[in-house]
Amino acid sequence: MPPIPTRPTTITWTVLLLCAAATGWAWQTARSDELSDLQSVFGHEAVRVADGARNRIEIYSDMLHGARGLFAASKSVERHEWHAYAASLRIAERFPGIRAMGFLAAVPRQNLDAFLNETRADGAPDFAIQGESEGDVLYVLKYEEVFEHIPSPLGFNIASEPNRRATAEQARDTGKLAATAPITLIADQSKGFVLFLPVYRVGMPTATVNERRAAIEGFVCGVFRATDFMQEVTSGQEPSLVFFEVFDGPIIDCGHQLHGSWTCGYSDAGSGGSPAALEKSFSVPIGGRIWTILVRPTVGFLHSRSPVKSLWVLLSGSLISLLLIAAVWSLVNTQTRAVTIAETMTKELREAQMQLTRAAKLESTGRLAAGVAHEVKNPLAIVVMGLDYLETHLEHHTNPQVIQVLRDMRAAIHRADFIVKGLLNFSSQRELVLKPHNLNEIVEQSLVLVKHELQRAHIQVEARLSPQVPQLNLDWTRLEQVFINLFMNAIQAMNREGQLIVTTGLRTESGQEPSVFVSVEDTGSGIPEKLIGKIFDPFFTTKPTGQGTGLGLTVTQKIIELHGGNIMVANRPEGGAIITILFGAPKAR
Repeated sequence: MPPIPTRPTTITWTVLLLCAAATGWAWQTARSDELSDLQSVFGHEAVRVADGARNRIEIYSDMLHGARGLFAASKSVERHEWHAYAASLRIAERFPGIRAMGFLAAVPRQNLDAFLNETRADGAPDFAIQGESEGDVLYVLKYEEVFEHIPSPLGFNIASEPNRRATAEQARDTGKLAATAPITLIADQSKGFVLFLPVYRVGMPTATVNERRAAIEGFVCGVFRATDFMQEVTSGQEPSLVFFEVFDGPIIDCGHQLHGSWTCGYSDAGSGGSPAALEKSFSVPIGGRIWTILVRPTVGFLHSRSPVKSLWVLLSGSLISLLLIAAVWSLVNTQTRAVTIAETMTKELREAQMQLTRAAKLESTGRLAAGVAHEVKNPLAIVVMGLDYLETHLEHHTNPQVIQVLRDMRAAIHRADFIVKGLLNFSSQRELVLKPHNLNEIVEQSLVLVKHELQRAHIQVEARLSPQVPQLNLDWTRLEQVFINLFMNAIQAMNREGQLIVTTGLRTESGQEPSVFVSVEDTGSGIPEKLIGKIFDPFFTTKPTGQGTGLGLTVTQKIIELHGGNIMVANRPEGGAIITILFGAPKAR
């Protein structure tokens, strides 16, 4: 029995309802993705603020530990030595955000006159004590390097101020870094805080609290204005994205606010109107205290994330629906064809939505990789500086364990820097520098650069380089990076005693343009078949933990694709792996 014809109006309304449902579904999916992206991006920015605060604290802590090392390496530190050390650190350039760095001497009251005579003789003839205090010990600012055009309160006895004194004694008794509660700075009455790190006399025991009190020589300290510190926390970050406040303590209390103004009733043009659902708070430890950081999105952030994609889906879906209805109306006599058109258009709409979603996720992944790499470089630079300083002062140290520890630390830093460079290469979009080069010469030079590694692993090299290979437009440096990476992977796969075979030549296949190929073969164990399809995925590696980042082959594939080539991986029948790279051969004139 033939199907009963459907009325034209029934078909039209059916298609209309289907299109409306598909458009509504696509719009709702796009809107959900936008909200998810909004929360993800804001969460990333909020975490950057909290991580920035933690990183800056660690950087300044390392700086103060370095200053304490100056006292540990010397029987006495004179004024000119302190000044020379501070100048060598280039603090204003390398540690922006700190206002001053100084040394507080712990002076028993009965030794005060001798201390004053000694200090005045050490280049400070007008040195005098400022601030009266009770107790047997004064904590006097003896040296200070100020990094702004403000007067230095040399001679200030911090024992006369309860907050500073209590924090200094906390550092003395614990032997650890200690931070003050929010204070009013002496020079300009601005809001800030001070970090204290105890310095004990060399050779005296410090295992117990009483021993630490008896051994205390003084404190190295850093003075920070809250505004300057917070600016460094968000340096390199788009300022219009988030607004944050900092409170001293585990709860949000305006009486202990260190930075910000929104919560406590003051106007802030950049922060009003943000949804409370996007607020995030973080706890950050600092010198025995806890800071609470409250982060909110700004109006600028919300405007930058307007629902463009979902509106585009809604408008395009509506337009597609109208066009589809017109087509169905004109072709109503062919019911089967009308249904096919409706299904096809719905499928295209869904595929377009999926493509938009994938593009947004890829963009976020690249931005995250570059951001993480740049964030890690700052603390690595500080650690390298500290190692340079320690190696300089321990150059003639006779303890081999100390020297080995420094070598291990430098090796770890090199590995971290290698990972950072891998992330930067992965996220880099730098254009190639193409010039005519002989591919064989690049291969030969790359083999020279890994010659030492080949000899050390007792690996024989067989280079089958065809003289018929024409010159190609290539980026020498980037291809050298590709070949070195492939050779090193082959060496590691063979471990010891194997054969590396490198072949170049021309390849012509039926019905295809001729191509130039390079193949790299090893006699290792090969690649498990189930993993061959994954080896170009970012961060995937078959090497043991600590021996690879999983970015080398990803970067290699990217470089080859930028040259317009292809890279393929397979296992050799006789054992081992073979990687083949194809480039388009120049056309004959």
